[in-house]
Amino acid sequence: MLGCASAAGTAEDPLQVEVGGADSGGYGFVDWSKPGVDATIITGPQGGQHIWVSARAKLAGPTALDVAVTMYREATAGQAEALVKPGTVEILRKSESQGAWQVLAGVPAFVKEPCKIRNHRVRVEAVVRTNDGKQAAAKAWITPHYDGYCDP
Repeated sequence: MLGCASAAGTAEDPLQVEVGGADSGGYGFVDWSKPGVDATIITGPQGGQHIWVSARAKLAGPTALDVAVTMYREATAGQAEALVKPGTVEILRKSESQGAWQVLAGVPAFVKEPCKIRNHRVRVEAVVRTNDGKQAAAKAWITPHYDGYCDP
């Protein structure tokens, strides 16, 4: 006997995850894999700098998503890849449904040293866990821009 999975998936399907940005207000999903789409380092209302990161997962039904975001500056000649401080940021929030995707928009990935990563390639990784124990990761490359002051 043959069967087929529905477009929405089943509980046994592997978790499909994508990482991208959000709009300037921290909403929606901006696909960082498209040419010419990058991120801006912004100053938050409490003075810290961050990049809007969104994660989305294809799920069989609505669920809470636990997302851990980590960023790394690309290795350059004579230098190893560098972790963007402060390191991994974990956030747990209820996601919004957008068709077959559950989107967690506007995860503020904190950046302690924006002048060290502006205009350099940065790898953004998101590990998504669901409340039923599934886990998957995704990564994207961005070149963040920063209009704030940097000491020459």
